[in-house]
Amino acid sequence: MQLEQYSLNYVVKSFLIDLIKAIDINNLHSQLSLSNLSLQLSTDTDSFVYKTPIFEQLKINSPQLKNLLTQKLLTLFEENYSYGDFKLKINSSHWLEIAVCDLEGICGTGRILNQWLNNLSRVTKINIIKQKNNSNKTEKKAKFIYYYTHARCCSILTSAHKQNLIQLNNLDFKINDWYWQKIKDINFNSLNFYKGYESKLIRELVIIIDKIEANKINYLTSLENLTQKILDVEKHCRIWGKVLKNNKDISLARLALIMIALKYYQALIYAQFSLELPSEL
Repeated sequence: MQLEQYSLNYVVKSFLIDLIKAIDINNLHSQLSLSNLSLQLSTDTDSFVYKTPIFEQLKINSPQLKNLLTQKLLTLFEENYSYGDFKLKINSSHWLEIAVCDLEGICGTGRILNQWLNNLSRVTKINIIKQKNNSNKTEKKAKFIYYYTHARCCSILTSAHKQNLIQLNNLDFKINDWYWQKIKDINFNSLNFYKGYESKLIRELVIIIDKIEANKINYLTSLENLTQKILDVEKHCRIWGKVLKNNKDISLARLALIMIALKYYQALIYAQFSLELPSEL
């Protein structure tokens, strides 16, 4: 599977194109492809909403055709997709909005996001190709905070391995050489997908992976943002103690989220600095 197929942008685009094909009005779907469909992640940092100027994309100017397409889109969606898949609406600017999980953030209503995160948890190798003469590479030396963040993630995963919560193939944490063995489906729906530290880390991963696909990644900016989101989760989201005792699903989901974040963190560090960080300080 190509890396771009791990992006949430790819997942939403594929869904939308299939939906337009199913409507089959004036062969509209022939104007859309994964490469030319414009899809933007909303600037609302508490949501997972993509939006697209769908009528402009389909070159529809007629108000009657706009209304017909809107009606058929929403009707077809309601008839064929469950509550936990996507949410669709046409906003006041006549852009189509696609929410990847429930806008109210109710746990258990993010089936697509849950599936996407489970797919990421099974990725064992991540390659981010460095651009020649990369203008982003203005810093030559990794900051201490990067070493610290990397070591904290390694420490958490090592502790989980030693407590038999998870099974890692090794504890060296060499880039693209470690993974969670025999991983089963993780219940990421046990996490808070709305206005929480976990949600913000997931959203940052969405942004980074979308930008990798679009070849618009700024390594330093992504590293700074990902560092903060990882440390926020590490500080505020409990894994051990009462959480583990009372709701193991939450502990496993948080461990899997840290594992995914660490893999992309390592890839970004290597792309920016040609460096592998130690697992301990």
